[in-house]
Amino acid sequence: MAQTLALVTLLVHDYDEALDWFVGRLGFVPVEDRPVPEQGKRWVVIAPPGGRPGCRLLLARASTPDQQALVGRQLGGRVGFFLETDDLARDHARWQAAGVRFLEAPRREPYGEVVVFADCYGNRWDLLQPAPGHARATPPSLDGVRSGYDRWAAVYDHDANPLLALEESTLRAALGAVAGLDLLDLGTGTGRHALWAAGAGARVTALDFSEGMLAQARAKPGADRVRFLAHDLRQPLPFADACFDRVVSGLVLEHLEALDGFFAEARRVLRPGGRAVVSAMHPAMCLRGSQARFTDPDSGLVVQPGSVAHSVGAFAMAALRAGFAVRGIGEHAADEALAARVPRAARYVGWPMLVLLDLARPAGFEPATPTFGG
Repeated sequence: MAQTLALVTLLVHDYDEALDWFVGRLGFVPVEDRPVPEQGKRWVVIAPPGGRPGCRLLLARASTPDQQALVGRQLGGRVGFFLETDDLARDHARWQAAGVRFLEAPRREPYGEVVVFADCYGNRWDLLQPAPGHARATPPSLDGVRSGYDRWAAVYDHDANPLLALEESTLRAALGAVAGLDLLDLGTGTGRHALWAAGAGARVTALDFSEGMLAQARAKPGADRVRFLAHDLRQPLPFADACFDRVVSGLVLEHLEALDGFFAEARRVLRPGGRAVVSAMHPAMCLRGSQARFTDPDSGLVVQPGSVAHSVGAFAMAALRAGFAVRGIGEHAADEALAARVPRAARYVGWPMLVLLDLARPAGFEPATPTFGG
């Protein structure tokens, strides 16, 4: 059984008042803010900056006298929220300057440095920098990726996702002409790139571990020209060495904890002189609280399949360790033209959304083979 505590409710007097304080003073990032007109409320979710997985805060406007009386007192005066940081001195100084009310001076305990502060309603929080060996934050869980994408499959192509719109044109331009080439699509999803490449004249093999996504791909026009296979990219690829001219992978890397095995296998199956074009959500999106997520059409709940916040440097170094030559690394932001086509992109105009790696397998160079999953 895999379970995650996803949200904790904080009673507030007013949504915008709370957002001004948590976002404006603490630097929290808005994750979701949508109206729920049938209930006369908003669904407002915020998260600490930095993109680390963990519990998020649901801001709930008090709507009855009993609820209003509990704003700022829902924990009975106890410390009710525990916020971990990698630099307590930095955050303490910054928040003091922003007018945050601290209830004591920072102190050192066996488990780390800690200081108590009050939010705009008087709720007490611990700001904690754990001592080495005492970090309480749990590592990101990827257990739900496969099942999450199975659920996402039905609406994936109709989700008006601005990242997909930006990624498709950018990746395909970098890939160039593919007619007559053997092409492997790693993490094909609903077959976006595989079907395009087959239509452009490539001989395409496409892998994904979500049967739900593969079912959508196989139902599309032109799917008979693609060999779709179920495969978990955390395992070695089921192909001989040097059997593809191109490898493409779209928005998969955030779902892999270990990058070395992925890049080593991508290089292994490429012919000398072959190229790999790999896209990923830009790590800067994590600073905005963004990761792969969707609204389940059956339950109406927001589902996050599971992500790891890698850096651009981690992508590049894993590719280099695998023996790739880096032809280019592109960082791409939303612009006004994208926002006009996909309105959800408007909030990201000027913000890096996408990383694109253009890689080549040089002839005659054999690197040490990274351990898969290391």
